[in-house]
Amino acid sequence: MTQSVFNGQGDFHKLDNQTADFGAQMASSLTLEKLFEFMQVGAIEGLLAIVTDEEPDLALMQKLRRSALTRYRAVSINKVGDGRLKNIPAESSELTLIYGMELCDPEGTEAHAIRSDVGFRKYRGLAAIICLSKDSLAKHFSDPKRPFYRFCGTVNQENIEDLIDRPLGR
Repeated sequence: MTQSVFNGQGDFHKLDNQTADFGAQMASSLTLEKLFEFMQVGAIEGLLAIVTDEEPDLALMQKLRRSALTRYRAVSINKVGDGRLKNIPAESSELTLIYGMELCDPEGTEAHAIRSDVGFRKYRGLAAIICLSKDSLAKHFSDPKRPFYRFCGTVNQENIEDLIDRPLGR
C-alpha cells in the first residue's frame, strides 16, 4: 500500500518502492504528461493539489484540461467557492479539475461537501486535481480540524514545466 505525504512546504512525497521515479521527478520538475501518467498508474492516488502563487483562473484550468484530454476520455472543470453547494459530478468524467477554493470557507459546509465529493471520486477510481493558491493551501490543508487536512499530495506549479510558460491571471 502507498501513502501520500505533504511535508508542509508544498512538496509531495510518495512512500513506497514503486515510485522512486516519481520522487526523482518531483524533486526537480515534470511535465503535465508525466503528472497525468503518475495519476493513471497509481503513483498519485486519485487526488492532487497544484499550488499556485496566485489565485488560479479559468485560463489555467482550460490549459490543464487540454493537456489532460491526451490521457483521459472526459475531463471536467468545476469552479467552487461561490457559497452555493453543488456536487462535483462523480461519474461524468474520469478527471475533474477544481478551482475557487480561495473563496471557500475552510470550515464551511461547501468545503466539507467538496471533500466528500472528491473522496467519493477517489473511492470510485476517478481522479481530481484541486488548483489553489499557497494562501488557500495553508487555510484548507494545514489544520487538523479542516476537511482537507493531509487529504492529498501537492505539487507546486513552478515544478510543472508546462504550467510556467505564462504568468497566472493574465
